[in-house]
Amino acid sequence: MKITLTPADHDWQNQDPNSTRNFAKEDCAGFLIETVDGTIWAQGDSRLMQEHLNLPVPDAIFFDFSDNEWHFTLDGALKIAEAYPDTPLLLSHWGTIDAPDFTPFNADPEKLKSLVKNPERVIVLAPGEAYTLRPLKKNKI
Repeated sequence: MKITLTPADHDWQNQDPNSTRNFAKEDCAGFLIETVDGTIWAQGDSRLMQEHLNLPVPDAIFFDFSDNEWHFTLDGALKIAEAYPDTPLLLSHWGTIDAPDFTPFNADPEKLKSLVKNPERVIVLAPGEAYTLRPLKKNKI
């Protein structure tokens, strides 16, 4: 495997009045993981950054799907989905905690499916459910 750090913007702790340290932008990261089976982008928690729209096309994305100001938001998630229109989106972050009124953990996969190109690529896995990574056929310029 080859693992490359990707940028992230998630220093929300700086807004906590009880914080005992300052978090810098470089304290946050995602990961582009290249394997013999393909490449997967583990985005990490982040707000949308221009760099997220210009990565090498991954074969799958652990897709941070939460409509929250410290995450991509629905609009930001749609921009990423549009930047990688054939890449499977394995939904992450949403639903990880039972907190119905806390936006980082609530989003509607059906709404996302209704808004993205190739909605069949929106994948909701059950805890422990396997996913087989396969390389995408990528057009060469």
